[in-house]
Amino acid sequence: MTIEVLSEKHVPSRAIARQLGVAESTVRYHLRRSREGAVDGRKEKTFAAAFLAGVIDAWCAEHGRSDRPINALDLHEFLVRVHGYRSSYKSVLRYLRARFGRPRIRTWRRVETPPGAQSQSDWGLFPDLDVGAGPERLSAFVMVLSFSRRSAVVWSRREDQVSWLACHNRAFERLGGIPAVNRIDNPKTAMLEGAGAWGTIHPTYAAYARTVGFHIDACAPYEPQQKGKTEAKVRLCRGLFASLPRRFDGIEHLQHETDERIERWSGLPERNSTSQGLAASTLERGTACRARALARAALRRPLGAAGLGHAARRGTVPLLDAHDVPHPLRLVPPPASSQRARLDDSG
Repeated sequence: MTIEVLSEKHVPSRAIARQLGVAESTVRYHLRRSREGAVDGRKEKTFAAAFLAGVIDAWCAEHGRSDRPINALDLHEFLVRVHGYRSSYKSVLRYLRARFGRPRIRTWRRVETPPGAQSQSDWGLFPDLDVGAGPERLSAFVMVLSFSRRSAVVWSRREDQVSWLACHNRAFERLGGIPAVNRIDNPKTAMLEGAGAWGTIHPTYAAYARTVGFHIDACAPYEPQQKGKTEAKVRLCRGLFASLPRRFDGIEHLQHETDERIERWSGLPERNSTSQGLAASTLERGTACRARALARAALRRPLGAAGLGHAARRGTVPLLDAHDVPHPLRLVPPPASSQRARLDDSG
């Protein structure tokens, strides 16, 4: 909602400033300009996306539908991926509004969260990557911070329980901390039975989440839009990695190339739909997440019942990797004299 709309609803200037996070003088300045009928000089500037007008018209003709408005977010990602467009999503949206007018219905309703409040995670399948032994099926674990859209991609050959938790550890380290809530799909490694809010969370994953310090939020079945941020990043990853060579000298080489590609992509100005860019990513990583140094310190500690308890007290990330845990984990009920469950790796 704009300052003018809030003012029309008789919201005091001080309350408007507090709600929008600006100074009260800023609110009074914009209200005064609105009453005076001042013209914004920025409206006379050329649109940043105007030099790609032909490309945009061709894309709209191919992907547009008569019953739905143009998806400006998909168009922006296409321009970035194929034509190296470096301006923001909002610049594309402004051009479309001037070119085609405001749509009668919205393509989607965006739900935003505070910094560090939520991440979204999902698997992406890549069936024909060669990491030294010919084309094989690899899985990419994608985790996205919902506020800044900063992403982490971790490659794995399997999608079993140990790989699921190990990918969480590596993603948290790359993101620099742990958000309060992780929204997931409903894989068997996360959900013991059922799906969504009525499902039963896998006890191993539940114990891991309690130890590390985040809440599990399983989305409803057959509702991919409930984790649309990570769905979009999985789709974008396919385009970003299409230009990479199809053969790598091991999965570590693939991971290194992926990390470099994501860092370059994240470093471009205003790479996310909130138009916050690197400032939003820095705020989310520094304000509402656990510190990177604590995460790395915990990742160097050996895994065990004592180590998990220590990590839970410190709020850090324990290492849980395939070469450190030889057997699948299971939840062991605590003895009568103890109030804490432990993870056992004996079989």
